[in-house]
Amino acid sequence: MTKPSNETERMREIRLGKIVFTNVWPVFYRFPPPALEGRIRVTTQTPTELNAALSRGDVDVASVSSFAYALHADKLLLLPDLSVSAKGAVGSLFLFAKRPLAEALPGRIALATTSATTVHLLKIIMAKRFEFTPEYVDLAPNLDTMMDTCDAALLIGDDAIRARALAEARGLHTYDLCTLWTEWTGLGMTFAVWAVRESWAEARPEDASTVHQALLAAKREGTRLPEDLLKDAVRKVGGDTTFWRNYFSALIYDFGASERQGLELYLRFAAELGFLPAAPPLRLWRSHYDAGE
Repeated sequence: MTKPSNETERMREIRLGKIVFTNVWPVFYRFPPPALEGRIRVTTQTPTELNAALSRGDVDVASVSSFAYALHADKLLLLPDLSVSAKGAVGSLFLFAKRPLAEALPGRIALATTSATTVHLLKIIMAKRFEFTPEYVDLAPNLDTMMDTCDAALLIGDDAIRARALAEARGLHTYDLCTLWTEWTGLGMTFAVWAVRESWAEARPEDASTVHQALLAAKREGTRLPEDLLKDAVRKVGGDTTFWRNYFSALIYDFGASERQGLELYLRFAAELGFLPAAPPLRLWRSHYDAGE
């Protein structure tokens, strides 16, 4: 059997998963770059779908929920300097309630199940901060339907952004979930990370480095919030450029010591409540390509 040439190895496809929500757009700004077109195949899905795809090996690297990383941490490595985090208000993770929080719960809370991280964050806050034991019901992300049968509803991402005006019109109380977390812990929260399958990164370290560096370059451009990025969000989701500039500016796309501290506390609480068998370590991918060796 003929061994593949170095050129053949270099040109093998890289399968990358992208979360469908707008909160990751600054990291994927004009991605992939022209030099990598044809080499990187991007699949866009919900966090739940991408979590499963990465676990199955259908994609090699993906933006996934932090909770999904925790479930499969023995097989995944985290790409440094990439996350979707926040400290304080996020603007796209809302708990809508018929009555003020202290009065509304315990009761029935409708959950949109598009992100395991946010669902479990809500459960942690209810159990540990407020000592509530509400009944949770999984429903499609439609505010009217959710509130017809429940006392409160959790909406995530673009669904939450669109629902806020409707919630105001209905006189609902709106709580930003990350604000509830930061007020309580004093820390930020990491909702999504970029993870790579460890076996793939070890077998193809140059490709792992290539996609990592391309994502970092895209992030540097995207976090400057160019006008075409903001206008695209207006066109596809709604609002105006001022809203989107403020929204993206409130998010943190790094993954430094502060972000890791908040995520480690979240994972510890999740393990204490039985949502995880144990709080896994945050294992970062490193290679001599990124180290410049």
